[in-house]
Amino acid sequence: MRAYFPKAVATVGGLVLTAGFLASAPASATSSGQQTSAQEQQAKACRDYAKSYTKAKGKKNSGTATTGRRCADIQIKIGGSKKRKVRACLKPSSGGTKCGGFKTAKPGEWKNLRKNVADGTKFYFNFASKAYSKGKWAA
Repeated sequence: MRAYFPKAVATVGGLVLTAGFLASAPASATSSGQQTSAQEQQAKACRDYAKSYTKAKGKKNSGTATTGRRCADIQIKIGGSKKRKVRACLKPSSGGTKCGGFKTAKPGEWKNLRKNVADGTKFYFNFASKAYSKGKWAA
């Protein structure tokens, strides 16, 4: 990928002339950084529409929720002061349940549990512990 670095700009007869040079950068480094940045921006925008959840003590599963059009991923933000091992389990329209691996979510930090989930997919959170939990989710 090439980046353009202008050195001088001049206006001649209403035309803008630019003199400069071209520099090459490895395509993988630039496009990868741009892709990560775009993904981070989308994840942050998704969180603007976060909803609350509460999981009762003695239960391992949250209630069922549905992914929306604003988010590509399923994210959770744990409340309280303790880390929680949690995973997102999908309930596809074709039937069955597909659970991802457990991930450790830290209080007050967003954790991405599933990526590229189709709009309108039903899912629930499955916790490793039966302890009470509340927080926010975005999907």
